[in-house]
Amino acid sequence: MPIPPTRADLEKWRAGLRRASEANKQAELLREQIIDKHGRRYIGIARPKGFRRQGIEQACFYNAARLAIDDLRPCTYVEGFAQAASGLWVHHAWINQDGEHAIDTTWRDAERCRYLGIPFSKKVVSQVIYRRIKTGRRHSAYSGLLDPADFDLLGLVAHG
Repeated sequence: MPIPPTRADLEKWRAGLRRASEANKQAELLREQIIDKHGRRYIGIARPKGFRRQGIEQACFYNAARLAIDDLRPCTYVEGFAQAASGLWVHHAWINQDGEHAIDTTWRDAERCRYLGIPFSKKVVSQVIYRRIKTGRRHSAYSGLLDPADFDLLGLVAHG
């Protein structure tokens, strides 16, 4: 029979959550600064021929990285913020072929969305994913490139 947690156990758990929450807030703030400094606007379009297949829902980072790395068509991984048709801005990823248009294989209504992001080369995307897997961060291999732990590989600096 499991032993119920004590008040002290619950306080330790809450303190850990607060620390994690604070770290997440700091990471999100850095991400926003990076995108504000280096991001560019993209116009959402209906998926062009060859990209009509729907990606995995709620897996935008994986969908975009997979296409940018594995696809034979030239496309670039872009990560930043996107404003969904509902009006909500979220951390998101998509691909690009021309420096102007967002090809979103995760959301069905890209032409009704707004995009602001940073393009990353196939080489950088591959390096970040490889390092995460090699260093035991396999669970976050495809969770977006804009993580402060990887800013050195991305060549990004939040301030200045």
